[in-house]
Amino acid sequence: MRVAVIGCGKQSPKHLQGLRGAGLSNQDLAVTDVDPGRAASLAAREGVTAVPLDEVWNDADIRAVVIATPTPTHIELADKAIRTNKAFLCEKPLATDYGQARALAERAQAVGVPGMVGYIYRSVPVFQHVRRLLLEESVLGRINLALLRIGGRGSHQTWKHLHALGGGAINEMLVHTLDLALWLFGSPRKASLLASELRMPVRTINGENETVDAEDSVIVQLAYDKSPSVYLQADMLTPAFTQRLEVQGENGTLVASIQQDEPSYLFLIQGRTGYAAGRHSLQYENYDPYVTQSSTFLTAAKSGNQPAYGTLHEAALLHQLIDQLHLQQEKFT
Repeated sequence: MRVAVIGCGKQSPKHLQGLRGAGLSNQDLAVTDVDPGRAASLAAREGVTAVPLDEVWNDADIRAVVIATPTPTHIELADKAIRTNKAFLCEKPLATDYGQARALAERAQAVGVPGMVGYIYRSVPVFQHVRRLLLEESVLGRINLALLRIGGRGSHQTWKHLHALGGGAINEMLVHTLDLALWLFGSPRKASLLASELRMPVRTINGENETVDAEDSVIVQLAYDKSPSVYLQADMLTPAFTQRLEVQGENGTLVASIQQDEPSYLFLIQGRTGYAAGRHSLQYENYDPYVTQSSTFLTAAKSGNQPAYGTLHEAALLHQLIDQLHLQQEKFT
């Protein structure tokens, strides 16, 4: 089974490594880009084949594609994958709005083409463990508060900081923790944008000073009828990437991070469900979430079934909240 990665930016090597870890060889992998030179350079570094984009759609041996391109191109490429009967894994976010995402999900379902969106946190072992603790074992008892933070420095590509091209802290950063919150706590009654700022209107990107207009810091509250308020903070201002989940319950605390050098632990006041009172490490070492994600995607692609998680319909529901938050940005302009 051959797989082509479309787009040869920062994410592409991660996907290639994940696909190799999931069992594919370099002979099974191809890359393509609107810039043939970029594709040739990545292919040489990774030991795979560079092909023109048209060849990807016309080659029956290429049964699946990974879409790792700027957000405004996702729908067109995913639609082409559906029309050529190729399973696809698309980088987040799936579309520019809920209507696009829902329509794409319906088209894929109608013709039986598997589609998956790369919300990578669902493939992280410690978050899978956290989900079991919260949903299956309920060791914390009633949840009183949940905080999710993600921060990075940005300034990698100009388009990631321009509203017209789908950039900004909501689309680039918040979506990861928003998807994680929906996975752990379910759909909220209301999503409120508490703060939205542009702190760095001029950024140095690839050696040039660029004027940008997309928000680089946001705070969001998710309100639930019978669950705690969940607060999310995301920014493109943090020099060293930071990600953290903190859940406070009546019987203890859960802390978890995608960063393997950050402490992830469970603390209980009273022992429950096989866990004694006190602190328990939740560390997982030497894992690559892209391997787990790729394995899930390839299983779906080979079987023709929808993936076990990260489905197009889940991504469409997430877009409903993203659209709400974008509308609320007007009060901060």
